[in-house]
Amino acid sequence: MPLLVNVMGYSLPSGNETRRPAGGGGGKHSVRGRPHAGRSRRAPSPRGVKPRPPTPGGANGGGARPSPPPINRRWGGVTVARQGRTLTGLPPAAVTPEHSARPRSSEAPRSSGGPYTRVMANLFLGILLLFVLVIAELLYIHFVEKEPIPWREVMFNLNSGHVMTWVCRGLEIAGFDYVVRHLSLGWVGGWPVVAQWVFTLLAWDLCFYWMHRLHHKYPLLWAVHVVHHEGEHFSLSLGIRNSWYSSLTSLPFFVPLAVLGVPTEQFVLIGALHYFVQFYNHNRVVKKSGWLEHVLVTPSHHRVHHASNPEYRDRNCGGTFAMWDRWFGTFQEERGDIEIRYGVAHRTPSDNPVWANNLPVLRHVLRCPAPRLPTWTRRDPTPLPDPLVALGGFVLFGVLIDYIATQATRGGAEEFTLFGILLLGTVAIAGLFEGRRWGSRSWLILAATLAAFTAWAGRTDAALIALTTAFLAHALLTIWWTRRPQAEVVGSGV
Repeated sequence: MPLLVNVMGYSLPSGNETRRPAGGGGGKHSVRGRPHAGRSRRAPSPRGVKPRPPTPGGANGGGARPSPPPINRRWGGVTVARQGRTLTGLPPAAVTPEHSARPRSSEAPRSSGGPYTRVMANLFLGILLLFVLVIAELLYIHFVEKEPIPWREVMFNLNSGHVMTWVCRGLEIAGFDYVVRHLSLGWVGGWPVVAQWVFTLLAWDLCFYWMHRLHHKYPLLWAVHVVHHEGEHFSLSLGIRNSWYSSLTSLPFFVPLAVLGVPTEQFVLIGALHYFVQFYNHNRVVKKSGWLEHVLVTPSHHRVHHASNPEYRDRNCGGTFAMWDRWFGTFQEERGDIEIRYGVAHRTPSDNPVWANNLPVLRHVLRCPAPRLPTWTRRDPTPLPDPLVALGGFVLFGVLIDYIATQATRGGAEEFTLFGILLLGTVAIAGLFEGRRWGSRSWLILAATLAAFTAWAGRTDAALIALTTAFLAHALLTIWWTRRPQAEVVGSGV
C-alpha cells in the first residue's frame, strides 16, 4: 500500500522535492543540476535576428544559480532520492529525465531498485519461510503424531487479517521513526556499532517483556491481545495469530528506545529477529531445550504462558531472554504433573476475523456483555469438509505472500484492490467454515474479482496467475459442493 512506503521511513526523503532553477532557465543546466563550467557562450544568431537578452536568474549571465540537490538519505550504502513523485535508488548525480519521468498511469509504481525493494524482498522471504515451517509442522502432526489437524483454527491463524496487521505495523515503524527524527536524544547513535546492536538486542526484549506483561494486566490491552490466546491448539500457526492492533498498542512501550537514539533500521531488524524467536517458541515438536531453558525463552516456557490453568496464568511474559521473568517474579517452570489447557474462558463466538479483532475491544469500551446474537453462535459442522476450506485458506495466504513480494512494483489502484480482496477473503473463509450461505458466494465473487484484476492490471508473473487460477477453481468447487443434494453429501461419508 502507499502507506507502506513509510514502513521503512528512514530510507525515504523527509520532504522537499527537486526544484527547477528560478526564471525557467534550466536549458543550460546539466542533468546533475549544476551549471556548465566557465562563462556561458552565446551561439551566433542568424542574420537579421537580434539575440535575446539573458534572463535574470536564468542560464545565461551572472545570475545563473544551480538547482538545489534533492533531499536524500542514505541507507545500506544507497542514496534514495525523490524525483517528482517517483522513488529511485540512484544517487542524485545519476538521475536523468527518464528516471524522474512518471509512467502514463496515474498511479506510478515504486522503483524496482533501492533499499525499499530489498527490505520488501527480505520480508517476503521471511513470511514464505514461516509458511513453509507451518506446513512442515502440520505434516509432522498428521504423519508422526497421528493426530487430526485442527484445520479451522489453523486457517484462522493464517488468515486472521494479516493485511491489516501489516498496515498497523507500518504505522508503528513510522511512529518510531518520527520520534527518532524529531525527539531523539541521539545517545545510542553515537556509540560504537557493536555496542548499539547489543544494547538494542537487550533493550528491545526488555521493552517487549513489560509490554507483554501489561497487556495481560490491564483490561483494554488484554482486549487487544486476547485474540492471540483464543487459540486452543499450540502450534507454529498460533505464532502468527495476532491482533490487528497489537503493533499500535506496542508502540508506546518502544518509544523510549527511539528517544535514546536507537536507529530505526536497528529497531526493525532486531525486532524481526525477536519475532522469529517468538514464532519458533510456538512449535509443539520441541519438548525441552537443555541448558537453553536457563537462558532463553523456550517452547516449554511459552506453553506455560498460553495455558489457562490457574497455576500457569499470566506467567512467562518474556520474548527471547528468560532473565526478565526470573528477575521480575513471573517465571514458572512447566510441571509434569499438570496437563496444560489452552484457550480462554470466554472466546469470541465467531471465526470471522473482523469480530475476533474488534468485539473484545468494543465490549470493553462500551462495557457491554458478550454478544448473544444467533447469527454469531457456532453452528453444526459445515457441509464443506474442513480440508477443502483449508485449501482455500492456503491459496489466500499465498496471495498475501505475493502481495508482499511484488508490493514495490504496484501503483495505488492495484494496492487497494488486492488489499480489499485479502481483507474480505479472510471474512469469506470464516463464512465457509461456519457454513454461511454468503460464504461461498462472496468467495466466488472475490475469486472473479482477482481474475479480473489480474487481467486488467496486465500482471504476467507466474505466481499470481497460478494463485488466481487456483482461487477461481476452488471457488467453483465450493459452489458445486454446496449445491449437491444433501443425501449425496451425507452418503459420501465426509
